[in-house]
Amino acid sequence: MANPTFDGIALTTDAPAERIASPTARVRTETLPDVTGEYVQANHFGGRDITVTGVYRSLPAAATLDAQSDLKASLRALQALIAGGVRAYVGVDGHAYPTCVLKSFRPVGPLRYIRAAGNYQATVRVQAVLRDLDP
Repeated sequence: MANPTFDGIALTTDAPAERIASPTARVRTETLPDVTGEYVQANHFGGRDITVTGVYRSLPAAATLDAQSDLKASLRALQALIAGGVRAYVGVDGHAYPTCVLKSFRPVGPLRYIRAAGNYQATVRVQAVLRDLDP
């Protein structure tokens, strides 16, 4: 299992998981007076949402404040990609989804610190929601 990426940038550093919704049907229905039933026009598939969860970890730093600053900078860089155009998403199983838009990327838990080889790392659980435009 690999960390999922959007435009080549990792969305998580640890414990990745994804939930891929079903494509939606694009249909138009119409009723007519004095006619039983509905007229249906099917227009292939619509898009689907992909929800990615996991942990994002900063680089090792000598002080907790430096680790926190690195983590926040990384989160802001990923949030700058929101609605930034159509890019490729590669899932945890390595499958590529070439036509995706990043809808949101946010922390979903408290910031925590861990010791890593004499340094500190800041970690936070994250959630990203992408829209696969052409499933």
